[in-house]
Amino acid sequence: MGNLGQEMGALPESFRAQLTNVLVDWQIRFERCLEAAKSAGEVSASIDCASWATFFWIGWEGAVLRAKLERHGEPLRLFADLFLKSLRS
Repeated sequence: MGNLGQEMGALPESFRAQLTNVLVDWQIRFERCLEAAKSAGEVSASIDCASWATFFWIGWEGAVLRAKLERHGEPLRLFADLFLKSLRS
């Protein structure tokens, strides 16, 4: 998804809405996971699951780009570790 998003200048404009819809779908699915974790007491009861899901996907796509540039998975591990720690605090 990130690759296609970065190529929007070369793609038909109709792709923009389709790509956005996929990202929004992923956010909604992740929001549901966060709501379940919140109900189970696995993450802070005070989090706004919709905002955290949006934040996750924005950050994750950036971490994917960085991992590709650096040719290793450390950006993904760092983002995931800090994201999960933040949810618990």
